[in-house]
Amino acid sequence: AWTIADLGTGTGAIALAIARERPACKVLATELSKPALAVARDLVERVPYHSRSWTIRADAQLRANEAADARASAEKALELDDEDAAAHNLMGRCQLRFGYKDRAKSSFERAIELAAGTPREREYRDDLARL
Repeated sequence: AWTIADLGTGTGAIALAIARERPACKVLATELSKPALAVARDLVERVPYHSRSWTIRADAQLRANEAADARASAEKALELDDEDAAAHNLMGRCQLRFGYKDRAKSSFERAIELAAGTPREREYRDDLARL
């Protein structure tokens, strides 16, 4: 599977469209501008039907060092789709930011279980190994 980076994601619309059209791809959206990140948040709230949109939002928030917001977005992604391996992996990364290694381990293990046999499984195993 491909990893697609949307650098300077702005509103996040491109990242969301790619995630929707190519669910097997990992989409990373990064944004340094706080106002642009706020617009991206608003867009996700307007298109809340898909857990991937919340996972992308959480990833961008985590990269912007907004761990509490990232955790809330990851929780929303899991609420929408508890079978989303990427959301479980991201939740593990959020939990590590708060020092919850046991919770992170459980999240990474669930992500690995859900991603078994896919290219993402290796990535999730690497995250688990870094604990």
